[in-house]
Amino acid sequence: MTERMTMSDQIAVNAALALVLTVVPDAGRERMHLDILRLEAARMREGRPLFDPFLAAAKELVEADSGVGRRRGDWSSAMWRMKDALVRIVEWRLGEAQEVMRSSTHTREEAA
Repeated sequence: MTERMTMSDQIAVNAALALVLTVVPDAGRERMHLDILRLEAARMREGRPLFDPFLAAAKELVEADSGVGRRRGDWSSAMWRMKDALVRIVEWRLGEAQEVMRSSTHTREEAA
């Protein structure tokens, strides 16, 4: 895949990672992560297969949080969907990094 992450993609993914990886609930930090996620997800382009599940999960999280009193089932489902979307993105980034390392190692071996 030749997809490139925009700065908004990277910021939104990092905000989502911080949100889902927080072990001890902290309302202030959670609010900050959600605000960043909301802002940056709004800047992301739709129609990209890798990022569409992430955008859908981001919208679900924002909607689940925006009601009067957070609905626990909606929030929990949205968090699981976000985790699934993040795994796909992180695995893709890992694959990209491994490919760069392989080509870099191959190039160094040819030069030697």
